[in-house]
Order: sequence, then C-alpha cells, then structure tokens
Amino acid sequence: MDEQELAQPMSETMEKGGWVGEHKARRKDGSSFDGQFMTSVILDDRGNPVAVLASILDITERKRSEELIKKNAEELKDLIEIAAHELRHRQLCSGVTPRFSWLTGRTWTGRRFKTR
Repeated sequence: MDEQELAQPMSETMEKGGWVGEHKARRKDGSSFDGQFMTSVILDDRGNPVAVLASILDITERKRSEELIKKNAEELKDLIEIAAHELRHRQLCSGVTPRFSWLTGRTWTGRRFKTR
C-alpha cells in the first residue's frame, strides 16, 4: 500500500478503533500477493491511543478458491440451462449435447442416462 492508500485505513483506525480491508501487498523479494489488512488501536489506562497494531494475512489461496468456485458456479448454471432447454424441447431422446455429457459424465442410451 502506498501513502495515499494508507490514509483512509489509518483515519478509520483512529476514528473507529480498527480497520479490516483487502489490498495488494508486496513481499521482501518484491513479489506481490493479495493481503487482508487488519489494524487496531492500542489504548493506555486512560483511554489514550499509544500504538497501532497491524497485521497482514496472505489470502492468495482464498482468492484462487473463490475464483474457482465462481467458475464452477458459472459452468453449473450453463449445465442447468442446457438441461432445461433439452427438457423443454424434448430432445433428450434424440441425443444429448457433448457439453452436457462432458459436464455430467453421463451419456444418453436412448432410454436412460448411462454413467461413463
């Protein structure tokens, strides 16, 4: 995070006592990663701020998993649309699209689906 990007989180940290957000971060070797930043204000006995505690969690794998889930959901939606179209037009008996077979692992035998 550069100074401009840091201004809003620091302001919120001081006003609300903490902040959580996601930004790109940079490792010592210069490579970047997706990071979840968390800050908290440390107060003394009188309630005055004396320090700010900050931590960064590498969420690269979580982001990859979220993207994979999103992609799989889109493929499932496509599968459902294909199946609904096939059912609406009663074309299941005349054959199933290759994409439907590929996604489900099943083929149409003429009377029922058969698992490959």
